Amino acid sequence: MNGSASVIGWPVIIPLFIGWALLTQAQPLRAAPVSVQWLGHACFLIEGAGKRVLIDPIPPKLGYPSDPVSADVVLVSHDHFDHCYVKLAQGTPPVIRGTGSHQAAGLTFVGVPAKHWELPKDRARGDVVIFCWEQAGVRFCHLSDLGRDLNPEQTKAIGLVDVLFVPVGGFFTIGPEQAVRAAQALKPKIVVPMHYRTPVLMADLAAKLQPVEDFLAVIPEDWQAVRLPAARSEVSSLPAATQVWVFAVPSQ
Repeated sequence: MNGSASVIGWPVIIPLFIGWALLTQAQPLRAAPVSVQWLGHACFLIEGAGKRVLIDPIPPKLGYPSDPVSADVVLVSHDHFDHCYVKLAQGTPPVIRGTGSHQAAGLTFVGVPAKHWELPKDRARGDVVIFCWEQAGVRFCHLSDLGRDLNPEQTKAIGLVDVLFVPVGGFFTIGPEQAVRAAQALKPKIVVPMHYRTPVLMADLAAKLQPVEDFLAVIPEDWQAVRLPAARSEVSSLPAATQVWVFAVPSQ
């Protein structure tokens, strides 16, 4: 599937889903394409292999669209209000919390423990869970509200990553520079920034978070930043070099 996108710095028309390459040759994924939809903040809906995974569902008051979505399983990385609104999912799909290995909807999810804080004064923020799973041949990792640099044990536990969801807005989480370090440690092919200031985010949070542009300003020169024209896209293959996918902001 091709579409119009904007590479940061100049407008172009490119294939949105560039393949994993040996030199310049694309190699499709072994499985059918998987779609990724940003619902706002740290909330995503991933659909592939006949399953729909909803992670860190957001409440209506956050400012993003709040129509209930169909999901086969819901992942909750921690119980802060902006990450655990399970009513966003239609019906009563299984909800996964906590570390360790979990089975649901025919998929295996691994929760890796992490901290929501770095300085002792912020200890009350507690812990979060980094969720990793494979779906439709793509290995996903969601770093939740990670509050400090990844350590070697976490990097090893996470393992191979194709698509990385990483917070970049700072204050409550790691900021732009730490987000780059996290991505460099995990070496994904696609980096998806999240948890940053947008025009629709509730004012209380928006005032504290940095915009995605601050992250884009510090990414390595050999990473390609691509602004997608919508809040949903497909992964049908993986790029040869690291790409940063900036989704369009979901709006009412």
